[in-house]
Amino acid sequence: MQKIDLIINRIQFLHPREKHLLSSHIHDEHEIHHINKEFLQKLLGRRIFADISPQQWIRSGEQDMRWMESMHITVLKINEYPSLLREIYDPPFLLMVRGNIICGPCIAIVGTRKPTSMGLQAAHDLGFQAASEGYAVVSGLALGVDGQAHEGAIEAGGETMAVFACGIDIVYPSRHIPLAKRILGSGGCFVSETPPGTAPMKHLFPIRNRIISGLSQAVIIVEAPIKSGAMVSAKIALEQGKDVYVHYSGIRNDMKGTKKLAEEGASVIECFQEVMEDMNFG
Repeated sequence: MQKIDLIINRIQFLHPREKHLLSSHIHDEHEIHHINKEFLQKLLGRRIFADISPQQWIRSGEQDMRWMESMHITVLKINEYPSLLREIYDPPFLLMVRGNIICGPCIAIVGTRKPTSMGLQAAHDLGFQAASEGYAVVSGLALGVDGQAHEGAIEAGGETMAVFACGIDIVYPSRHIPLAKRILGSGGCFVSETPPGTAPMKHLFPIRNRIISGLSQAVIIVEAPIKSGAMVSAKIALEQGKDVYVHYSGIRNDMKGTKKLAEEGASVIECFQEVMEDMNFG
């Protein structure tokens, strides 16, 4: 891993595209010391209001490198990403991976943290069916639908990937620490673009969701209220040109978000085989 990249990743007021741009203009650690507000504003074409702290960025980047080496964290740059993720509008600057890097086809399965019992069973079944067909299940490790999708993939003996909205050293929610251990133990992985120690703040979840859909060939929404992270995921997936499916449980149980997606053209499914047939996966 390159220390200079970890240092740039510590400049948290920069958007991913801006980190990519800055990286193309910074070639060694010495140049980091000379970054100032005027340089950044000219390079980025916008005003900078945050404090400029090169020494702090360098110290934090060095600490990150030592910690990730000790924990065997893999750091990927954009040319090493799965091809689908490289193609999105705003790919992460870096991708930190704990566990086995998954290179095969992926399916995202997401939904509400408070699903019905039917929704919980649907998430588990979809995760199991997708993994049984050789697809890695991508989700966000959240309570409810996400957790059951991961569980189903593990039960099928398949791979599953948890994308974090926090540092890769923080399992959130903590209730899913046992599940996180099973993900790693079954050959899956954790993925995060944020530096170690980053708390799971609210604004990071929709940013995280673009990675979930970006890694995946399609996105399945199991159940979703009208105002939910799952609806944000669906919107992002459509913007990325991904097919979005909704499970029948969300229609039957009157989940407003799920019903809205179906009314707008998302295919309603009851099993993963229907997704494969629709997209000619099989």
